Formats: sequence, structure tokens, C-alpha cells
Amino acid sequence: MRILGWLREVVSGDPERLPAKSFIPLLTDGGEERGAILVHGDETRDLLIREFTLHPKADVAPHGGSISSYFADQLGASAGLVNAALQSRQLLQVVGSPQVLAGLKSGSLSVMRSAGQMTGTVVSNATQKIAGQLRFAPANIAKIVGPLAIWQILNAVAGVSHLQRINVKLEALQKGIERLTIRLQAKTYGQLISAVAILEELSKQHAITGTFSPDMTVKLALAERDIRSALAEQRLLVQRFDDSSKQILQGAGGKQGASRCNQLLKEESSEFLIDAKLLIAASRASVLTSEVWIRHDLEHNPRHVSIRLRDLKREIETIYNTVSPLEILEKLQEYAVDCLEEMNWFSRNIFNRGLKKDIQSRTLQQQSDCEKTLRSAGTPSVVIWKDQNNQTKSVVIDVAVEV
Repeated sequence: MRILGWLREVVSGDPERLPAKSFIPLLTDGGEERGAILVHGDETRDLLIREFTLHPKADVAPHGGSISSYFADQLGASAGLVNAALQSRQLLQVVGSPQVLAGLKSGSLSVMRSAGQMTGTVVSNATQKIAGQLRFAPANIAKIVGPLAIWQILNAVAGVSHLQRINVKLEALQKGIERLTIRLQAKTYGQLISAVAILEELSKQHAITGTFSPDMTVKLALAERDIRSALAEQRLLVQRFDDSSKQILQGAGGKQGASRCNQLLKEESSEFLIDAKLLIAASRASVLTSEVWIRHDLEHNPRHVSIRLRDLKREIETIYNTVSPLEILEKLQEYAVDCLEEMNWFSRNIFNRGLKKDIQSRTLQQQSDCEKTLRSAGTPSVVIWKDQNNQTKSVVIDVAVEV
């Protein structure tokens, strides 16, 4: 088969083809090596394209979603050799990861899993099926500077994986909300349940088709509206309790501090816990929304990716600052106990026995955040090729590096 691939290249006589089974370092505008372009041979190209397009029995798309042809246009404009390689129907794989580039240079790159082992091959992250085994050697040509648009889209593709990890963490924090009395917030929770159901259905539909339809975009916009409304409401409620807590923790100690802590915990802790759990649920829904929008933009509006990533960065910073609700309650309880110890024996045991009983009998049931660990899915990459109708195709698959 290697001889057959070599004969194809010789017969084609196309001097513009890039050397098969090679890689070219991809540079930023500042000259930093941050990724690579992998050049596949004809044999692997045929296997991969068959993997991406012929799956009549598959329940999910054999890739991580389609990417706009804008990506290929920008990549082709960055170097004449790259554009010529695409026109000559070579299959290129672009990855924006210094770690993967290091793996390429060391010969330890694997783009597919085979029998649980990394074999230096390529696979779709949806099916995990083998598409061919190979090693990539450095191409004897100049390094290529990737335009800003390329890096923005590669960052967005990587951002989807990052959001999935954040979602797992928020899911762990959200556990237990069904055990709370949420009658006062039933409307908000109902909106979130409905919106998340829509997002999950859209994700499932995208996984099956690998593309976004216009009606999916409308549903996504409506779900986002409800989620943003719930998120803003819950942030206000949680912030109000947090501000009250800080005033008490920074105020007087002794009996006054113990009384104020006890009163806040007795009167508002249950409602606050509901509000905080709903805030976590809304944050998780917001993460899901961002993930779906990024997938949408990568296919239909790649020029908006940079703005989406900028807004997403702010959102993630806010989410990271969302502490476990039990931490706030525990700080109040600890402060109440400390204030109680500051009181003299008579004040604590005679004149304020009820206060002492309330504080010492209160236990905050710590919930374990059984945080799941995501199986390392590798680093997303974008595969580009021309189909039989000379149409540019781009999809996402994963790259892994042997440890």
C-alpha cells in the first residue's frame, strides 16, 4: 500500500503537493510555535474521509462537528503551498497545541486509539474507530505563520472541551437540589429545566447530523433568553445574602456577633441554599449555552468566534468565583461559635442559653462534590479536504499524545 501511495504521487506529477505523512510547525504572528499542520497520505486520506462520511448505522456524527469553509480559506491564504495542497485534494489536519507539536517532534503523536493503546494513528472522537496508522516526520519547508482567524477558531474548538470540564464540576455542585424545598423558586427552576432540555436536544441533534439548521438556531436563542434571565435573578439573590454575611463577619463579636449570625442562619439559610443551588444550575445551563453557540459559530459565523470567546472568558471568570454555598454558611457558623466563646460563662450558659443551644445544635450537612473526572479526550484538531465535488469540507477530531 505504501508503494501504491508513492506511485499515485509520482503519476500525478504535481510539484505543489506537500510531502505525505509530514508536519509543518504553525506560528503565531509573534513567531511562537503553537501548533502544526499535518499532511496525510492518500491512503490515510481515503480512510479518514470514508470514516467521516459513510456511517449509515451510526447514532452520532463520526466527528466533533463541521467547521465553516472560512477556516480553510484563511489557512490557504496564509501560504501558497497550503492552498495548492488543498487544491490537489490532499487532506490536512490543523492543531493548535504546543504539546501536540512537541509530540510530533518526539515521534510520540497519536491521533487515534487502538485497543486502548496509543499507536500514532488517527480517529474520530465520536466513533473511536481506527482510520490508519502512521508517524509524521518534519517537512523540509519553511514554517507557516497562521493568521489571527485561524488561532481564534482553534481556540474556540479547544474552548468547547474546556466548557465540558467546567460543566462536570458544576453538575457535581448542583447535586442535591431535588432534595430541597423549591416551591418558592419553582418557576425559575422550571424555566431552567425546560431550557436545559432544549440544549441537550440540540446537542444530541448536532451529534447526529454534525450541523446546525435554522430552526436549531431559533431554539437556541429562546433557551438562552430564559437561562440569562434566571442567571441574573439568582445572582442578585445570592449576592444579597453574601453581602449580609460579610457585614456580620466584619462587624462586632461577642453576643452581638453570635446573635446576628444565628438570626441570619435561622431565618435565611434554607432559602439561600435554594438560591445558591439554582445559581449553580443556571451557571451550568449558561455553560451549555456557550458550548452550543460556539459549535454554531464555528459552522455558520466564524468571524464572530473572537467576540464569543471574549464574552466567554468573562463568564468563566464569574463562574470560577461562584463558591460552594456551604462555604458561606460554614463561615457564618464558625464565626457564631467563635463569638459564643468570647462571651463570659454566665452570659453564655445562663442569660443566653437559647442562643448557645441554637448555635451548638446546628450542623451543616456537608455534601460531597463527587466530581467526575472526564476521560481525557485529547486535543481537538480541524481536518480539511476537498470532496468529489471540489467543495471544501472541515470537521473536528481529537489528537492525543502518548505519555
